[in-house]
Amino acid sequence: MSTIAVFIVLGGGAYAATKLPKNSVGTKQIKNGAVTKAKLAKNLTTTGPQGPAGQQGPAGAKGDKGDKGADGTNGTNGTNGTNGVDGQDGARGPSDVSVFSGGAISGLDNNSPGTSVVGAQVVSGDNLLIGKTVLSNTGTVATVNCILFQSGGAGTPLDSAQVEVPQNGTQTVTLTGGISTGSNFVFFSCFDNNEGTVTANDNKLTVLKVDQLH
Repeated sequence: MSTIAVFIVLGGGAYAATKLPKNSVGTKQIKNGAVTKAKLAKNLTTTGPQGPAGQQGPAGAKGDKGDKGADGTNGTNGTNGTNGVDGQDGARGPSDVSVFSGGAISGLDNNSPGTSVVGAQVVSGDNLLIGKTVLSNTGTVATVNCILFQSGGAGTPLDSAQVEVPQNGTQTVTLTGGISTGSNFVFFSCFDNNEGTVTANDNKLTVLKVDQLH
């Protein structure tokens, strides 16, 4: 009977190990590490679906500054441009200045209005007048009076001057004035008061037409 009992016990255990009921093995019955990849079916997927993206991590620390790059090569110089052509000179405009000259005059008159050393006819409008003479004296010291006037106006000259011309010396006289009239004659005259022997040289009368006299 003992032998039969042992046989039944051993036989029953073997039966239980090879004839397990359906759905009778769970996680508790599987030893850790007992199920390996080689024991799984070939078409069995072991990777689960991708989970949601996690939150963005904090920004990393700033990296070190990179090394300076090599300098580039210099560009080539551009070519010089060609010189432009000079423009033609324009025609000369009309001159508003007239210069009248007189020859040397010796033996000046003794009294006003004196000897006209230079005269000119001016055009209508406003004109600026500049009279000039260089007086030379070969006698004793002489007092000379010079006046600048328009025709018929010797008593009210536009400008006047009295100078002393030393013996064997010279003296320059320059008178200025302006007239605003129609065409008229103007004169630059000098007289020596019967003193010395005076000659008027380099006599000139310059007439400048202007927009308006002040």
